[in-house]
Amino acid sequence: MKASHSATFSATGSLHPGGKRSQLRRKIARLTGEPSRAQPFGCVVRRLVVLASLALMLAGCGKWQQSRPIVTAHWDDLVTWSETKTSGVAGIDHAVVSVHGYDRPNVGETLVAVWAGFHPVNWDNGGRDASHDTPDTFKDVAMVESIVPSKRLDFEVSLHRDDPGTLTMFKQAFDLSQGSLFLVSFAKGKPVIRQLKRNLSRAQLSEAALKEVATKDPEINQFFKEQKPK
Repeated sequence: MKASHSATFSATGSLHPGGKRSQLRRKIARLTGEPSRAQPFGCVVRRLVVLASLALMLAGCGKWQQSRPIVTAHWDDLVTWSETKTSGVAGIDHAVVSVHGYDRPNVGETLVAVWAGFHPVNWDNGGRDASHDTPDTFKDVAMVESIVPSKRLDFEVSLHRDDPGTLTMFKQAFDLSQGSLFLVSFAKGKPVIRQLKRNLSRAQLSEAALKEVATKDPEINQFFKEQKPK
């Protein structure tokens, strides 16, 4: 018995074997949603190549978006004031506030303020190092030091793509989602830290604004008064 062969008609009406190419054409037609006779086999293949190229380009764009730095700009400032030369309440009558701002795509500006009860006459702003460890992590290391008495305040801000970030000082890590204002007092020797939630803005971080906050914000005012030695 002779083996049977399936056959199909070409556009000219001639008979030719309906082998794998015909079957592939029908599969491609089903994938593209078009009749198998609508386009020549080569055109369909070229269309699939174009679609595959576009898919690869889109995948590459997604990876590029993920690799973008999470901080596009950052700045820092020191705000100081002193109402008295030697006495008064540290943190209210005299203080040093280290302010740090970070521009984050799709998040906006993140502001972090460390409010220390140092006297402006006796403080020094140490070195600062800010950089991306990876595209997903940004670290900012800063230091404020009191010369008399000798106290040093080191802190590190770590920002991450998928969460608000942390501030670390004196081996304690603070979640910035719980507040980005930090009060620090050395009035009794050892550092005492209070984390507060405040809607910080650049306008609120001027000398005049902070001096007013020091006297009118009950939590800030009470914190520094409670630290004053009796």
